[in-house]
Amino acid sequence: MRLSREPRDLIEPAGVLALARHSGGLLRLVNVIGGAAVFLARLEGASHVGASHVAEAASMRDGMEEGEESPDLEGADAVA
Repeated sequence: MRLSREPRDLIEPAGVLALARHSGGLLRLVNVIGGAAVFLARLEGASHVGASHVAEAASMRDGMEEGEESPDLEGADAVA
């Protein structure tokens, strides 16, 4: 039984390698970076997640330094 509607090959082979490299194999980072990469791919209308999506997701994560506050998103829904 498959619970997901996503294709089995959602992440391209280069994306898998990039995810392994950027996460260092830590499962929590695989989840965080992978989820963000899928989001970014869907945002641009891509049918698969590539290495560029993973790299962008990882760079967004790396941009948040420990102790840095998250950006204020108040009123962000008015932008859409």
